[in-house]
Amino acid sequence: MGLYDERVKRLISELDKKGIEVTIIANPLNTFYFTGFPKPFFPDKDRATFLLLNVKKEKVIIFVPELELYEAEDEVRLKTIEHEVRGVKVKEDFIKALTSTLKEMGLRPYMRIGVEGAYVGFSFVERLENNLGWKLAKLQDVSDLINDMRAIKDEHEVRLIRRACDVAIKAINNAIEHVEDGIKESELASIIVKSIVEEGATLAFEPIVASGSRAAYPHGAYSDKKVRRGEPIVMDVGARVKGYCADVTRTVVIGKPNGDLLKAMESVRNAQERGIEALRGERTAEEVDQEVRKVLEMEGYGMFFIHSTGHGVGIEVHEKPRIGVGSKDIIKRGMVVTIEPGIYIKGKYGIRIEDTVVVREKAEVLSIELEKIIMTKS
Repeated sequence: MGLYDERVKRLISELDKKGIEVTIIANPLNTFYFTGFPKPFFPDKDRATFLLLNVKKEKVIIFVPELELYEAEDEVRLKTIEHEVRGVKVKEDFIKALTSTLKEMGLRPYMRIGVEGAYVGFSFVERLENNLGWKLAKLQDVSDLINDMRAIKDEHEVRLIRRACDVAIKAINNAIEHVEDGIKESELASIIVKSIVEEGATLAFEPIVASGSRAAYPHGAYSDKKVRRGEPIVMDVGARVKGYCADVTRTVVIGKPNGDLLKAMESVRNAQERGIEALRGERTAEEVDQEVRKVLEMEGYGMFFIHSTGHGVGIEVHEKPRIGVGSKDIIKRGMVVTIEPGIYIKGKYGIRIEDTVVVREKAEVLSIELEKIIMTKS
């Protein structure tokens, strides 16, 4: 049995326990997770890939835009699970295709149907009901079930994320080689993008390159600002390899930072190391976040740490678990997460250090081959 067949089998088992007979998967990222079809990034939900799972018959039907049919037939990775790929001519036909197939399956008004409530929304259900001619009385949200499955990575996924980390690290190192007084943030971003593409990878997100006082913007887009000696340059880089993402951030300074900035950088490093040490199974994500915050609070920077400590990484850059205040997510072995504390002081500077980490008996940092505090001589 192949990797994707095992995932579908596990999903079927969990759905069967809940009495769900049919499930509609509309999120193309989840279709990718269960089939390997590598076109999960359609911007238009009406043209996205749909997956229909008949739980009782253990059969998968995948609906794709007709222009994607040949590729889908070649790229779907299911081996032992019975499956079929169907092309749909225009986006208006997706609902019609779904409803006719549901009727083929013997859909009844009170059959329990699984949907991704967090993704499809009310309008999708309403259109489906209008085409069926009756109300779907027993819809059940399966979003959490699928997200929980995706949160625990197998070794195949870890290998791809590790490779994506290598690509991100190389991109950061290439940018560091070009860091000098007067270079523009946009020029550094261009070097990062070029490096990722040359490695055969794609961007997981637009790189963040923010320097000086702009580094206090956690998601500051790169600009034409010139970087200057002694000020921090935050580089947040995401690479995607075969559908899987890495997320790595470093703060770079040209020359030696002043005493206040160096102290803050060391505090962020210490907090991050504490967070990585705290990553172990069967504790809440909020507890990990608290461990990180304690370090920054003790060193006088608690009020300047203004975001969560981290998040899961996989097919999406941000996925379960959320490592932050109020999170009820449980840290489990096999999760891949970021630990990314930061200090942001408006009008002065910003600092962030981020690594991608596998939760094992002892946490494994996938982006280990990169110094935590980086000072260049240029």
